[in-house]
Order: sequence, then C-alpha cells, then structure tokens
Amino acid sequence: MNFLLSTFYSALFMNNVGLMKSILLFIIVFIFSNPLFSQGEIEININNLSNDKGQVVVLLFKKGQEFGMGKTPYKKYFFESISNNKISFSIPNIALGEYALLLFHDENKDGIFDTNWIGMPKEGVGKSGVQDKRPDYENSKFVLDEVKIRFDVNIKYLL
Repeated sequence: MNFLLSTFYSALFMNNVGLMKSILLFIIVFIFSNPLFSQGEIEININNLSNDKGQVVVLLFKKGQEFGMGKTPYKKYFFESISNNKISFSIPNIALGEYALLLFHDENKDGIFDTNWIGMPKEGVGKSGVQDKRPDYENSKFVLDEVKIRFDVNIKYLL
C-alpha cells in the first residue's frame, strides 16, 4: 500500500493524470473489496404460521453473544406482512460472519416473547439451522459468507 501511495504522489507531481486515475481506482477497489466492507442479505420464508395476526419478530445473534429468548440480540427486526399464514422477507446489509437466528410469531404485536406461568411459549417459535434440534447457538448457527443466504423456517407452536 505504501508503494501505491508513493507512486500516486510521484504521478501527482509529474502531472501524469492517467497513472493517477489508475492508481486511485485500484485503491478504491482494494478498500471496498475488503471483507470489513462486505455485506450480505438473509432471506427468510415461513409457510406455517397459525394465522395472519400480528407480526414476526427476528432476533439476530452474532458469534460469541449470549443466545436465547430474553437475551439481548445483535439486531432485532419486525415484519408484519403475514398473508395466508405465510411471510417472506429479507434482511439486507448484514456484515459477513457467523450468526444465529431466533424468530417468533408475535400475535399480539407487543414485541415480547410471551410465555405462560411455567415458562412454556404461548407464541410460535422458530430458528435458523437444523430445524429439529433444540434452539441453542450451536444448532442454530450459520455463516453468512456470500451475497445472499436463504432459510425456510418452521414455526412451532407448543400451546
């Protein structure tokens, strides 16, 4: 990088506009192709909601974060366009990396995962990863390492 900058400064002082443009373009491409600037999109499809009421709440957890309902997620999203017991949506501009998702059908739109007095879920819940495994981070994690990743999530209703 120092070589490019010194060549750019030399081209600037020698009034070599073509070389300056080439070097500047290379620097810009290098900076924005860096993984720190790379982002992806998560696309989610749910086809088994119990009704069209409320919203779907998505909790996105990063690697190393405490995972679960009642924990503070990296990001939280709300999607309301439920129709015919289905919903599809995308979450854009997510930095590439390892994540896990928890989702719930928030039928009363209070933004809170409701449980009964013994802690059993009153609302449907789903997750990323292997659908038939318990909802812990290891069974829910995925790596966002491409432009778009897609999940078909099954919502489970226990009550």
